[in-house]
Amino acid sequence: MSDWRPAIECPKCGSTDTRFIEPHYEMSVYECEICRCRFEVEDD
Repeated sequence: MSDWRPAIECPKCGSTDTRFIEPHYEMSVYECEICRCRFEVEDD
């Protein structure tokens, strides 16, 4: 199984320059490399 994940858009600035940080229950935590906003995305 690959750890590759599709690009996730930052809800604050719209950049796709984001990185996966950690799983959090049924969510994945990401951080934007541009504005440093941390946000959660629901796992499929």
